[in-house]
Amino acid sequence: MSERLQYVIMSGEVNPMVEFHLGPVKENGALLQEDAMDTRFGTDKLPARDMHISSDGSVVALILDTAITICNMNTGDVVTSIEMPGVQKIQFSPLSTHIESFSRYAPGTDNFKVWNISSGECVFAGAEKHLLNTTWPLMKWTYDETIAGYMTPNNVRVYVDNDFSKYKNVSIGWNLNYVCIYNNRCEMKELHSFQL
Repeated sequence: MSERLQYVIMSGEVNPMVEFHLGPVKENGALLQEDAMDTRFGTDKLPARDMHISSDGSVVALILDTAITICNMNTGDVVTSIEMPGVQKIQFSPLSTHIESFSRYAPGTDNFKVWNISSGECVFAGAEKHLLNTTWPLMKWTYDETIAGYMTPNNVRVYVDNDFSKYKNVSIGWNLNYVCIYNNRCEMKELHSFQL
């Protein structure tokens, strides 16, 4: 018997909803079970403004009215819930240890945040007036999360091993389109390019 495919449907522009489904079950090409709602998430539909699934498919983050809720895709259990009203975009780090969020800018507030998923703690906060789809996500990690970079005017702040308490500034020129960061531990292999 084949393993059931799990998929997510997001629908509605005015009142967006997320539905979790299980695909059909087949054996030797014969249909044994039709598609069905995935009831592990406790409800047929969730009122979520947006969602993001981790690169390994193990967790899903949902933007609800007042929180970012992260659920285990296998069980539907809530892994963590982060109280944060007004979130517009979310993105997992490559290994799903962190999630970044963006909210509408208001003077004097930090609207871009990076959260540790296991603790729910905000580990980085900054103010961003504008968000473009070409620059999202704002925090860029290497595939193994040993280096993260965050662009500021004329600089890229480089963080090592997810320690956001200290950084090195890398100055950039006005006419650059990309910044490449190399890590000596990886034999000078390019780890990430930042599009400006």
